[in-house]
Amino acid sequence: RRWTAVLAVAVGAAAVAATATDAERRAEPQLALAYADRTIGPDQQRVMRSLAALPLPAGGRVLGDPVDGSPWLYATTGTLPLFTHYDAREPDGAAALLLERLDAVDADPAVRAALAELRVCYVYRNDALVSRRQETAAGFDALDAAASLRLVARAGAASAYRVEPPVPGC
Repeated sequence: RRWTAVLAVAVGAAAVAATATDAERRAEPQLALAYADRTIGPDQQRVMRSLAALPLPAGGRVLGDPVDGSPWLYATTGTLPLFTHYDAREPDGAAALLLERLDAVDADPAVRAALAELRVCYVYRNDALVSRRQETAAGFDALDAAASLRLVARAGAASAYRVEPPVPGC
């Protein structure tokens, strides 16, 4: 009887494992449609390391679009970004304003005030997104044109900018 129970458990475990493996295999094409080939590549890592080498005071932050891989800044370099997950809940207040209008920093005092409120010292931008179903935040469309954002690093599709003049605390 003991061997019968052991055999039944083994057969059951094998069936569960086979089903899980089959489900994983069937889901793979759907996952491939939604997600990019990688979250961050060598160019993004190079720019992230450049950012980590720059002075960032305690409480200072790096702003990035949550869907561009910037949440990986903390994992790869120890630099804490404003958004720490690519699937962040809808931001509000100053964070939402920056996602919508960051590239208007030269003309919009509200953008400058939001940068100061959140102590944003640097901005990270990456054209390669984590998910193919998401789009870059509107405020990140024209960062190169903003005089208040000085380019400090670029590699491939990834860039980093220093907020100029620095906001208080940066």
